[in-house]
Parts: sequence; structure tokens; C-alpha cells
Amino acid sequence: MSTLSTAAGPRPAWTPGRRLRLELTAVVVALALSVIASCVGTTEAKAATGKVYVAFPTWLGNAPNGGQVVAVWAMSGDLWATPASGDWGDDRIYPTVRFNSNNTIVFKTYCQKTFWRSYWTGGWSSSICPTRFGQTFWLGPWGQSHN
Repeated sequence: MSTLSTAAGPRPAWTPGRRLRLELTAVVVALALSVIASCVGTTEAKAATGKVYVAFPTWLGNAPNGGQVVAVWAMSGDLWATPASGDWGDDRIYPTVRFNSNNTIVFKTYCQKTFWRSYWTGGWSSSICPTRFGQTFWLGPWGQSHN
């Protein structure tokens, strides 16, 4: 075996085993870096969508024949939709949307005047452009507002 001379003394030359360990270490480091890079990319892709609040108040015309909104049927493109029977209990939904992009919300509301005098309204659509998680939009046939 030949040796190389250094200031610290003789050092063995590259052997096949030493070279293999170095190559394996380089592969492991490259693999680790690629895994880290793919995780960062995945996080950024997931951040492109999120949840916002959307309310359908009566003051924006969501109960055109009187009463109050007690259920909503809505969908946000191919990202999210209420159950087929609607979201019951109030006039709010929490859809998944794309941030910094126009999202069309298609909706209709169920309004209750009295127990036996309730009705589904016609369908409407409105476009929103959310910029952050938890942002609130108020939608109706007479317009929209947001915070």
C-alpha cells in the first residue's frame, strides 16, 4: 500500500473501501437534501389553499321572501362543497378556497319564516379572492363585502 506524505505524517492512499464509504456518504447527503427540498415544496403547495368564512346574511338579499337563513347549500369549484342536503343551523360556511385567486362560490339558501313556511331560494354565484386563512366574506344576490 502506498502512502501520501502530509505535515501530520504519512497517510494511506485511497483504498476501494474508503472510496466506497465516501461515495455512500455523498449519496446519503444528496438524498437527505432532496427530501428536505421536497418537503419545503410540498408545504408551499399546501399553503396555496385554505379555509375562509362565508356568511349569507339577510341584509344582502339572501331571504328575498322574508324570514331568516337557516341553511346553505354551496360549492367552491372542485375544492369543496356542503353535503347534498346543505349545511344546517346558521347562515355560515367554512369552505376550502385558493388564496390570491378568484374562487366562484355557487350557493342557495334555505329560509325559515315559520315552521310551516320555509323555502329554498334560487341559486346564485359570487366570485371572491381571499388573501389569508380565516378571512370573512358576506355574500348575497345584492352584493358582497369582506374584511
